[in-house]
Amino acid sequence: MAALTEAVWQGTPPTTARNQIAICITTLRKLFREKASVEDLIETRHPGYILHSKNCYIDLQDLSESVARARLTSAHDERLDEATALFEHALALWRGPVLEGLAGDRIDDTVTQLSEFRLDINEEYAALQLRLGGHHSVITRLTALVKEHPLREQARAHLMHAHNLAGRRAEALQVYREGRRALVDELGIEPGPALQELHQQILQDANELEGFSERPAATAPPAAALLFPSLAPFRAASPAPAPAPADATVDTNADRGMSAAPAHTPARTPAHTPAPAPAPAQTAPRGGGAGYGVSSAPCRPWPRRCSRAPPARTAGGSA
Repeated sequence: MAALTEAVWQGTPPTTARNQIAICITTLRKLFREKASVEDLIETRHPGYILHSKNCYIDLQDLSESVARARLTSAHDERLDEATALFEHALALWRGPVLEGLAGDRIDDTVTQLSEFRLDINEEYAALQLRLGGHHSVITRLTALVKEHPLREQARAHLMHAHNLAGRRAEALQVYREGRRALVDELGIEPGPALQELHQQILQDANELEGFSERPAATAPPAAALLFPSLAPFRAASPAPAPAPADATVDTNADRGMSAAPAHTPARTPAHTPAPAPAPAQTAPRGGGAGYGVSSAPCRPWPRRCSRAPPARTAGGSA
């Protein structure tokens, strides 16, 4: 009786409180008898009343029993489908706000407890769906819930995980940023260790995938390897150039970006006529002098002007 009095009048009951409650109980008994043919649903027992649920259906009792069975069966992989059905049945019992239209301290406390219970069930159901590969359904169910309850870290973690499994890493990271902003602005705290760890894991996966997609080719042109020492590891993978014939003329204009003249072979001389001795080789810096980052290479001296005709060359060479 005291609980009913407190729930109805919130600490300020009238002197006729007991009589008014008794009238309401009588009205309920009559209603149950006419609508459901139930006689002993409400029993008078000092100092108040007892509601018997043996022969009637009470949704709150159904809710508690369904969730308890779902939690028990979800611990076994071979019974996940059964656990899914039980969770879905429990969530379907909510058809709107709990005890809508009623007020009072005890009623408000009960509404708060049932609302938290509903959030817990949604989070447990989402975790079960992630185990079964239903990340798309988790995104649909939790997106609005997380926006309505931004401080629920477990629901946010499930939503991030679902986005990541669906290949939506950008959305997963955005969900984390929004949650961190809400926690810092409203409570002045950072996200919990579990949420931070999940965030780092998603970042690491994204970076690894990005590095894989932008990985350079296994080979690089020899010229780039010469100009950029950091590409030295690629030199071994590049095919080595074929060695030039011993009697081929080396054209130094190729290193200066100029067109190379075709290699030529000095004309054969009779055995009794000695070939003229070649001029001593000189070195000159490649690429136009010092400071270009390339090594020096031997080249032939520039020809001197003379009145004698140049030695004869084979067909195909320049005169």
